[in-house]
Amino acid sequence: MVLRLDPVGDDLESELRYEGNNNDLRGARNDRGLYPESGEAVAMRWRRAASNCRGIFVLRDSLWSQQDHITRQQAFAPLLPPNWITAAALAVANGRKGPSPLVAGIDDDEAWRRAGTPKAMFGLAPASQAWHAVAIQPANAGPAALRTQARHARTVMIALGDAFRRMISVASGDVEEAIARGSDLACASDRLYFTDDLRRRRIIPITVAEPSEKEIDEGKGFLAPEHQREPGAEVAASKTRRILLRRRLADGDVAVERYDISKASQRAMIASLLRTIIPAKDPAPGTGVVWVWINGPLDPDRKLRGQDATPWVELLRRELATEDIQHSRVRFFSKPSVELPNGAGRKAALDEAIGRFDRLDLPLSLNLRTAAFRAAIT
Repeated sequence: MVLRLDPVGDDLESELRYEGNNNDLRGARNDRGLYPESGEAVAMRWRRAASNCRGIFVLRDSLWSQQDHITRQQAFAPLLPPNWITAAALAVANGRKGPSPLVAGIDDDEAWRRAGTPKAMFGLAPASQAWHAVAIQPANAGPAALRTQARHARTVMIALGDAFRRMISVASGDVEEAIARGSDLACASDRLYFTDDLRRRRIIPITVAEPSEKEIDEGKGFLAPEHQREPGAEVAASKTRRILLRRRLADGDVAVERYDISKASQRAMIASLLRTIIPAKDPAPGTGVVWVWINGPLDPDRKLRGQDATPWVELLRRELATEDIQHSRVRFFSKPSVELPNGAGRKAALDEAIGRFDRLDLPLSLNLRTAAFRAAIT
């Protein structure tokens, strides 16, 4: 079974996996809208939680979907987003010599002020208006909360700007070399944040492999909106997806989301992805497993509400049986979570769900934290 991770991360079920929520573990905001705890303190909380259970699914796949808030918190080991890696690859592929992301002193208000537009601040990298607006605020004058946020934003910008330059400089015209360097940097931040050991044994980073247009606008996926029309954009994004996911597998398990397997087209996407990252004839490094998050039709007006994947799991497995993939390194995880009724029927509903998912060799996702789960099983 897979439960919801408790915000504190203590007293967990040691034999169960959990779904982590980045907002939960950041702690409460103060009256200025900031997270008082540093990113390093939050990282300690994630590590403690991972040490107390069988594993944790963590969302770590884009600028705004990582453990620390990049403007409201002092980030620790910020992630190099996948679309930044593709942006560097495109710059190499198309011979673009335009500006790299701004790197200036954290207290150099004048240098940041001169970056009056997102383009001036981000250069060839994916731009973020929200991030830009915070970073160019004075760090040495004005309200204390804005000064603090400016320093947080600039710290992350300096780290990612340096990574962007390193990808460009190492490539020498070789697109895959730029992607490989970026993948190494992204994975190094995973290991620094969670530790090498916990990343290998307990931490399962989640990536949106086939993002919707809305998710692309949010910075998810492997290609930023402003780069979609560049020559070779889709090819570069596909290469980034393949190289980055295979590199992450060298460090441990990975998860990819989310696929409506009631649709033949979505099942075909899963087959294509697995052929790309774990082909049987070209084993991916390490022993990491690919967790594929699957579901049935969802309610378009409600987040992650609808039908789970169980009616179509056996069909998906039959279709994948003849594919050139390492089947031993694939696990499926059905969503949405099973909701248990309150009252006298709660235990019986849990027993029914356990049996149904066990027969399909699927983990059972429960929308319960540890204390509520313990109450349900008694």
